Amino acid sequence: MSIDIDSDFVKKLRKKQRLNQSELADLIGVSTRTIQNWEGKKRNIPEWAKLTLQNIEKGIYLKQNEIEDELTAEEVNILSNLILLKEDKIMKLSFFEKWLKEKLLKAKVEAVEKYKNEN
Repeated sequence: MSIDIDSDFVKKLRKKQRLNQSELADLIGVSTRTIQNWEGKKRNIPEWAKLTLQNIEKGIYLKQNEIEDELTAEEVNILSNLILLKEDKIMKLSFFEKWLKEKLLKAKVEAVEKYKNEN
């Protein structure tokens, strides 16, 4: 069953998730004005955003206070798809950048430790 993603859906979803427009915008990687335009029927919702909103509806999203948790395979796939579609916006999200830097640093430390142990 396909979910109809329109301005009413965005508003109801945001209220159901107890998010204000700014919080939803940060979660998706758009401006608060974009959320306002979607809810006010002033702009069409792009397909990539509809997919993201569907994932939020299903409870598959990463809140800023959950960034230290390990990601499921499904969440990794969703993030990968979002990054490919909206890399410029995703990389500007401060919490995502911090999370990514921490993961890369951890991987580098593990690689150095592995190298030391092998030699």
